[in-house]
Amino acid sequence: MDALREVDADGNEVGTSGAVKHSINTFASQDFTVGDMETVRIGSGVSAAKVSFDSTISEIGRIGVDTYVMA
Repeated sequence: MDALREVDADGNEVGTSGAVKHSINTFASQDFTVGDMETVRIGSGVSAAKVSFDSTISEIGRIGVDTYVMA
């Protein structure tokens, strides 16, 4: 992931002015909470390792990302 922006139904960026922004241009400075690795089954029973990441986005919300690694 590189950047995150909130857009309206027409695809126009929102929250670009004012003190609280609705976007981040890079994840490099974001603090993430990293969850414990879990062994899960996905799709038709494929075994995978799942790690969840969570981060605050400005003061407007949070983003959660689940990463799956299959061998």
